[in-house]
Amino acid sequence: MRKASFINLLGYMLICGCASQVQLTPEEETYLKKVQSTPLRVSVPLDEDQQAWGRGQTFVAKYSPYRIQTSTDFVLQTYHISDRVSWSYSITRTPAKSEVIFEVSCTPTNSFYGGDYARRNAHILAHYIKTGELTYPRLIHQSWP
Repeated sequence: MRKASFINLLGYMLICGCASQVQLTPEEETYLKKVQSTPLRVSVPLDEDQQAWGRGQTFVAKYSPYRIQTSTDFVLQTYHISDRVSWSYSITRTPAKSEVIFEVSCTPTNSFYGGDYARRNAHILAHYIKTGELTYPRLIHQSWP
């Protein structure tokens, strides 16, 4: 029974992996390289804090497969449910002297699959919070039912 379940899971992962490959244009590849070089801990000047926090909230509300569980002035978290292949988001906001530091995480709900997509989504989110640039939203990977 366990072997059959593992084989089914492996087949599901293979199908999802093949079905989710997206052909990128050269411009999208360049954008993705830039985004992936953005650290998951970014800072913005104090006068840009509210806009950056709003971008983070909008991104999570629009692209997360799960509803927001916690929303305070310093933390934004979605639910983390492991019944399907997807990811949960978390953003922390820490004021410093002349800047505000945002730390982003995107955690896969399935320990066998989704880590690469979750990391990519986290970098896209961090880049968006810092710069306001979300040129290719189709690169944000959605979850599977």
